[in-house]
Amino acid sequence: MNRSLAPMILCFISCVFASPAHGYAVSLSQGETGELLKWGLQSVSYSLHPQCSEDISPSSTCLNELRASFDTWATDCSGLEFVEGPTSANRSLTAMSGGSANGINELAFIEDSSWTYGTYVLGVTGPYFSPATGIISEADIAFNGLQHKWTVGQGGFNTQDVMNVAVHEIGHMVGLQHALSGYDPSNPPTMATTADPGLKTKTPEPDDYAGLCFLYPAESHSCAE
Repeated sequence: MNRSLAPMILCFISCVFASPAHGYAVSLSQGETGELLKWGLQSVSYSLHPQCSEDISPSSTCLNELRASFDTWATDCSGLEFVEGPTSANRSLTAMSGGSANGINELAFIEDSSWTYGTYVLGVTGPYFSPATGIISEADIAFNGLQHKWTVGQGGFNTQDVMNVAVHEIGHMVGLQHALSGYDPSNPPTMATTADPGLKTKTPEPDDYAGLCFLYPAESHSCAE
């Protein structure tokens, strides 16, 4: 299968948004054209690096935050489910320069100079997909463990809450794009371009769920474009 790598990046920058509205954004296989970027499965597995972040001890605390991040995307209108697989110590992820596909959807914190995206990038999701069909075959998530301290339940400059970033990157993993405008900046959606320092982006909003359910509707649910 002809596959393309499309890293999706969450940056911590200052933005000004338009007046509140409703909506969500999805990815297409050829930029602004092509097929919807999505999994052809209703059950997607993932594997966590056993060490997780070096900043959080014990590692199980960090790992449980990542598991909880997947759980936040569970909603009645979507038929998509996530299943945890065996741990993986690989850090050569599809989201990183030089990383290659291995058939496993891996999540890891990059703690050394192999992180090349800079300070303002907190996480990167790198899906492999077919440009012809938009079907995703693998998507790894890398977190910036080099230039940021990671915590549980605390956010701020250079101190990042695991779920506040992981929930967003999982949104990219399933095919959602950034919500660029049209929402209340005091209550941003998970797929906003920035990680909210008040940790509000760790909880998907109705529009985030609407995007998920558009891509992966439950049998009893339908969405309109």
